[in-house]
Amino acid sequence: GTATGFGSSDPSSADGDTLGTASAEWSDLYLADGGVIYFGNDQEVKVTHVADTGLTLKHTATADDKPIVLTLQTGETDMAADDIIGAIQFQAPDEGTGTDAVLVSGAIKAYAEGDHSSSSNATSLAFYTGASEVATEKMTIKSDGKVGIGVTGSSIDELLHIFSSTNDSRIKMECSGGNAMIDIVGNRTSDADIGHLRFRNGANSLVVFRAERSGADNSGLLQIQTVNSGSAAVAMAFSKDGEVTKPLQPAFHANGSSTQSNIAVNTA
Repeated sequence: GTATGFGSSDPSSADGDTLGTASAEWSDLYLADGGVIYFGNDQEVKVTHVADTGLTLKHTATADDKPIVLTLQTGETDMAADDIIGAIQFQAPDEGTGTDAVLVSGAIKAYAEGDHSSSSNATSLAFYTGASEVATEKMTIKSDGKVGIGVTGSSIDELLHIFSSTNDSRIKMECSGGNAMIDIVGNRTSDADIGHLRFRNGANSLVVFRAERSGADNSGLLQIQTVNSGSAAVAMAFSKDGEVTKPLQPAFHANGSSTQSNIAVNTA
């Protein structure tokens, strides 16, 4: 067809005309391979088609602190708990096998944790993946910095909370060239607990490894505590000098063997 209402193919001045109106919209826009859309009077932001690949969004300014920023905004005026603020979804809708294959396979969503107000915009960032389903929430970062893997929403009760619905839940650390390490840092300036490593059945502790700062020279004390009927007791302790004590077993019995010349056979 013929476009009417234009004096020429270009506006008479910068920002001097529109392409379509609120009541008379153009339908489709076709651009050739490598086509570019420029934004701004200086054309500092551009979207470029990469043939057979996708799109590139770029801020062309070369000065410091000129990142490209993509902001997802909602027009809602009353954000309530669980309202989605913005989302990115991944899908293969033309997959020939259909059914599960054409469902949303993955997503990243930001949702309100509660009613937003003039003093709160608490928001969680959630990561969704699909198995044989529409992608469901698998990992969540809450507004207070807590992270849940396999557990979501208000069920996340630790700084890092990992849950598995299968029989085993494992964490693997592997390093191809150096040491794989876990540091538990307490930063105590006086004699006190530095950290614990607890083995629990549900909410109940069974065995506890307890580290304590001992002395002004920042030496350490390690205890192994066992729990009986809810009460913890020190089963073994390692002092800063390497001494090992077993408060629950202050004495032990040893039998000498016939190969020992300095201890009689079967002498305690």
